[in-house]
Amino acid sequence: MGAKITTPFRSAKFGARVLKSINTIHQSATAGFICAWAIGLDSNSYISGFTDGSNPPTTIVQKQSGYAGGQAIALSFEVIKEDFFAVVFNNVTDSYLSWVPLENVWRLV
Repeated sequence: MGAKITTPFRSAKFGARVLKSINTIHQSATAGFICAWAIGLDSNSYISGFTDGSNPPTTIVQKQSGYAGGQAIALSFEVIKEDFFAVVFNNVTDSYLSWVPLENVWRLV
């Protein structure tokens, strides 16, 4: 019987969630996901997500609008390692923005 060969492979797991400042430019140290939530005040309420390699990021990847006051608005999107990201909240209350990083894990199989 031959020897078993072990090969390393990389997988990812979610890291600890981190709250982030809204209407602020951030740079990611790892790949990860943005989760944003707010209550819209009226039909002019929206949340927009931007990410790319530019500072400030100019590529809009998500936009969610409210249709009436008191309506929840939410979005999420992925961010590539070392890219910049920003989430712009307009005419909302009770806003929430979190960063969920992906962490690499090396395993032998």
